[in-house]
Amino acid sequence: MLEQKDHKGLYREIVTNMLEGAMVISMNGKITMLNPAAERMLGLT
Repeated sequence: MLEQKDHKGLYREIVTNMLEGAMVISMNGKITMLNPAAERMLGLT
């Protein structure tokens, strides 16, 4: 069984390697995470 810290690493690995763009936006509207596909799509880093 995976421990909590292993789940976070697995999640990060999956999101980083997705071909689809993904982002996380905080409750106050600040972008807190973009995966590489989203960066390419939006022209951001």
